[in-house]
Amino acid sequence: MEMLTPIMIVGIIGLLAGIVLAVASVVMAVPKDEKAEALEAILPGANCGACGYSGCPGYAAAMAKGEAVPGLCLESCTAASLLNGGGSSCRFGCLGLGDCLKVCDYGAIEVCNGVAVIDPEKCVACGKCEKACPKGLIKLAPVKDMAVVRCSSCDKGKDTMQSCKIGCIGCMKCQRTCEFGAITVQNGLAVVDP
Repeated sequence: MEMLTPIMIVGIIGLLAGIVLAVASVVMAVPKDEKAEALEAILPGANCGACGYSGCPGYAAAMAKGEAVPGLCLESCTAASLLNGGGSSCRFGCLGLGDCLKVCDYGAIEVCNGVAVIDPEKCVACGKCEKACPKGLIKLAPVKDMAVVRCSSCDKGKDTMQSCKIGCIGCMKCQRTCEFGAITVQNGLAVVDP
């Protein structure tokens, strides 16, 4: 009987606390804005902040109140890379949304067929595009005729062949046939030393 009294007291306190919390959750409930929830549902969900708001919930709330205009959700490589690495079949490839193009002050970059192409005649090697690429695909190199590996896939050969017909499969044929030793295969990808 001595043990039953403290157990009953703790049980009654717990029950009263539960009732108080249940009532408080109803009384103090924050009303949900259905319009903001509907807007958030159609946004990408990257929470990248490219729109200038604190992620998709903040942007949706501002649009619902009429404080923000629609269409601020910028297409950018940085935002796309946050969503499962981007929308391309190759997780190593160029996203083609032009973050590098946007930072180039010299008009040296163009996006052609979803891939950034740099015009060496216009490029001044400032390095802004290299920093802007979220996948680190752009590297500064000397301007001269040289062999270039245009693939950045580090997948196994079989996996690369499933998503790309011209990707490097790391077979090492180029490394064996290069008489100057300028080509090495690292992490399943051919690398050329200019």
